[in-house]
Amino acid sequence: MTGAIDKNPLDFRSFDRSIDREIMRCEIARFVLSRNPLAKLDSSCKLMNTHLLMGRPPRISREQTLSAARTAFAERGFDATTLSGIAGRLGVSAAALFRHAPTKQALFDAAMDSGRAEEPLPTDFLATVSPSEDPARVLRRLAVRFVPFVEQKMGENIARFLRAQSAQAARTIRLPFDPRDKGSPPARAVRALESYLRKARDAGRITLKSPRAGALAYLGSLQSYVFFHRVLRIEPAIPLGSYLDTVLGIWKSGAIREGKSR
Repeated sequence: MTGAIDKNPLDFRSFDRSIDREIMRCEIARFVLSRNPLAKLDSSCKLMNTHLLMGRPPRISREQTLSAARTAFAERGFDATTLSGIAGRLGVSAAALFRHAPTKQALFDAAMDSGRAEEPLPTDFLATVSPSEDPARVLRRLAVRFVPFVEQKMGENIARFLRAQSAQAARTIRLPFDPRDKGSPPARAVRALESYLRKARDAGRITLKSPRAGALAYLGSLQSYVFFHRVLRIEPAIPLGSYLDTVLGIWKSGAIREGKSR
């Protein structure tokens, strides 16, 4: 084996893939270290890992890879996100990502593709909620699901905008949905909450003149929380739990009272 390596130290294609991969890894490492080519050590190891990955069943799917990349780019932006950081979220090496995208830019483009399949919304569970259940608990449960979801989507759009190659590219960035489509994610979310509020009103659990207006008001309060904290970065930040205590307090008892002021 050593003779085969000596002829072309960086050409690993001549190895029989049936040979135990750990033995192969040790032999290549021994060869590299025996000659101490410090300048080539990093690139040699990268090539070794790439070769050893060939033919191995993938540990992660393409969708898992794109989902982890999407989250990382949304949280940190393109420049601050590294392939090793994305790989760390998946528990694999950075080389494993090259199965799904040849470059970081290609991975970004694929992850941020607005044409991906329809995904579940944090309001979907409302379809199965009993209208007799405590509305305050239901609305709080919705909030703790909805806020992280909106943070993720807002982060994705910010990352897309900042990565735009020119002012012209930034102006042509499209929304990840058609706002005229009645089946768009925002329209579906409003409809789901409106339907729940209407059923809760009919069951005598809430008093609302317009369930649709109530749905817009509540979801708007959650969107505002994300915008002020994720985009405007207000200080001091308000914990979501404290914010919900106030919002739900307004819903439960109202903040405006008729009559003379004290």
